[in-house]
Amino acid sequence: SYLGTYNAPNDNHEHTLRITAESWRHRHTMYQGDITPESIVPILDNQPQLNQPPGIVWLNQLAFTGLDPLTATDKDIAYQMRLVSAMFTLLTIAAVFWAGFSVGGLKTASFSALTILACPILILFARAGTPHMPLVGMQALAVASAMWALRPLRTAPSLPRQAVGWIICGIALGMAVLTGSFAVTPLILLPILVISIMCPNRISHILGLV
Repeated sequence: SYLGTYNAPNDNHEHTLRITAESWRHRHTMYQGDITPESIVPILDNQPQLNQPPGIVWLNQLAFTGLDPLTATDKDIAYQMRLVSAMFTLLTIAAVFWAGFSVGGLKTASFSALTILACPILILFARAGTPHMPLVGMQALAVASAMWALRPLRTAPSLPRQAVGWIICGIALGMAVLTGSFAVTPLILLPILVISIMCPNRISHILGLV
């Protein structure tokens, strides 16, 4: 009920709801639920939305498992969308904790998580059913995994650790771009680049970032 009774920021919520619901029903009507190159393109007013980042539509459709596209109401779909936002809010908090732990251990991690929990904007969008929290969650995961790979202020990380960290960072960056746009790339890469330059073994870190 906590998720279902919240009124999300109207414009973003209504647009996301419309394009997600129509794309989902279109895929089940035209392609019997199969995933094909044509079925994954977002649809709005029966027109392919090639400029729409498809990531949020895909994430929401994953949450619709168990719903019948013929009987599901907009209220049912909106609830699932808000659930996606809530889940990515938890991911954001966990990623901030992870980043803090990589920098200064448990105390820094706990302080970082409490700080993000106190952010009113996070609370506002945690149940909004809009692309904001999936995008922030992926950005936070990308930065946190990079911090884990860099291990600033500590002994130099091993090569396997760097490889795993940078791979997770790259995947999260790609998902952030699919959820938002290429405009999110500098928001992720610039802070990581600055930290990489300030760390020992900066050449290997910058190669990992590349």
